[in-house]
Amino acid sequence: MKTSVFIDGIANIVLVDGVVRFDLVTLANTGQKPQPAAPPQVERVSSVATTLPGFLRLFDQMQGAVNQMVAQGLLKKSPAPDSAQMPAPSVQQ
Repeated sequence: MKTSVFIDGIANIVLVDGVVRFDLVTLANTGQKPQPAAPPQVERVSSVATTLPGFLRLFDQMQGAVNQMVAQGLLKKSPAPDSAQMPAPSVQQ
């Protein structure tokens, strides 16, 4: 069975007994007029479970795709923040 799923991101990443599980999420419209201060509602679309090696391969493939987009000028990496978090790429406009 082939299924396509649109997501805005992932959430709730956990590692239990060598299996990495995470939710695929979208940003939901609540049906009300958008309020600048209101955070978007996150809805779970599906979930994924994979082995730790499979998760690391997925991370490596995504990092490679981001590096290619940076090389093509589609993305621009932000400078590293003071915290230990990795900077998220931003869309080049």
